[in-house]
Amino acid sequence: MSTRPNASRRQQPSGLRFDRRRFLQAMGLGGLALSSGSLSLPNRARAGGFVAPTRVVFFITPHGTVWNHWKVPIAGAPDPRPDMAATVGASRSLMDLPESEWPEILRPLQMHASKLQVVEGFGQLTTLLNERDAAEGEDVNRHHIAQANLLTCAIAMQRPGATAFGNAISVDQHMGQATRGSRTWASRVYGQNHQHPYSFVAPGEAAPIVYDAGEAFADIMGAYVPPTTGGPTRADLLRVGRGSALDLVASEYDRIAPRLSGEDRRKLERHRDLVRDLERSFQGTGSAAMCDPRLVPSACDADIHACATGADRCRANVAIDDFAQVIALALSCDLTRVVNFQAPNLPAHEFGLECDANVHQNYAHNSIEGSGGAAYTPEAEAGMVAYNRTYARHFARLLTELDSIPEGDGTLLDHTAVVWISELGTGTHEVIDLPVVIAGGQGVLGQGRYVRLPSDRRFEARWGSRPYVGASTNQLYATLMHFLGMPDDGFGLRSLALSPGGETLSLTGVRSELLA
Repeated sequence: MSTRPNASRRQQPSGLRFDRRRFLQAMGLGGLALSSGSLSLPNRARAGGFVAPTRVVFFITPHGTVWNHWKVPIAGAPDPRPDMAATVGASRSLMDLPESEWPEILRPLQMHASKLQVVEGFGQLTTLLNERDAAEGEDVNRHHIAQANLLTCAIAMQRPGATAFGNAISVDQHMGQATRGSRTWASRVYGQNHQHPYSFVAPGEAAPIVYDAGEAFADIMGAYVPPTTGGPTRADLLRVGRGSALDLVASEYDRIAPRLSGEDRRKLERHRDLVRDLERSFQGTGSAAMCDPRLVPSACDADIHACATGADRCRANVAIDDFAQVIALALSCDLTRVVNFQAPNLPAHEFGLECDANVHQNYAHNSIEGSGGAAYTPEAEAGMVAYNRTYARHFARLLTELDSIPEGDGTLLDHTAVVWISELGTGTHEVIDLPVVIAGGQGVLGQGRYVRLPSDRRFEARWGSRPYVGASTNQLYATLMHFLGMPDDGFGLRSLALSPGGETLSLTGVRSELLA
């Protein structure tokens, strides 16, 4: 099995049975109303017209970004590094931003400009608080605290002899519980932890995570079975089951399609094509099958270093794009309303560096000039720009997948808030200015613009640092919960002292700057 920990919590059907009713349910078509010739999707109101559900997807990448290759210039609002001077709130349109002014890292997202909101100014303020107030001997490594805090917004759990760990339910799990209804899953956690978990079902209890896109696909198809000892292997059973599923897709489509309206037929076609595309990705056994050179996406080919060959040449890049399809299928089938995708770490050769390059120590830590006394090098900066630009291409691919699925008066993307975020602001462990991109959220969240939130309050940090802070990730999540229709006005800690015993800063409330 590739799920850790708490794999027993996941649904584990005892065998493979692809009967018509179960398949249609897995495809999100279980309520097919043939008499009326239209799709009746579960938990979606039709009184007075189709009402699409709202959803949230987190797309998490490690090591922050490179500010001067990520931020967008705003006339009349100078942009000093936020730990050196205060910044004021400002915004500008992305729609009229010339290609030459799109920062190098974000350029792959230009195709989705009308559905993007790029935001600077959110800080991991609970991480600063954890670090400042930690007792002697407690873990103050920002990587560890930031990973524990990113989605929990709580004081991290300190474990003697071990690293800090999540000490509260994470926002993805909280959202999932609130929106589950009768759906199969409250939420899904896909991908790879970056040293430590981000998602927690309770203090100190990490949420189950599915590491392999093929297994995630099998879960959606209702085909998951535990590993066997003796007799047919799990892979044998899945191959047989998937073959049956594809036959059923074809026969059901041919039989049902003539009875559907144009919009419903397009939806069914998209389901059929998405399942077939995924099936082709998983024809072999094991993760190496996903790395067949014939399946390597073109966006990955350009940066692959010549020293990498065979199945290992593009493993992480292909896995990320396979998960984009899995996420689209899970959401379009309405099996869950919340997905947390933790993008696998990119090996150096997959974005153009030498195969043995140490991305963490020699590139991320040295990528920001003048930051924290690190040994900055232009090579490290360029390497991390390529690293983040590669993730931007994958984020754009996910948006394209979601935007290709018609739904209601728009697309699946229109009714989903897809949030690209990192546990750090930069590879040099800044946590005051996280890179945040929000796509979708039509009608509630703003689109087509770049937003700079104000950072104008001094925070007394550890070791004498006094960065300017403003908005907190707690407020980002409150805004996303508002999009989901949840009544919460905050998440995690509700306030913090800017200095020991001093003025407090509220961490609650929806950020009106992000609303339409």
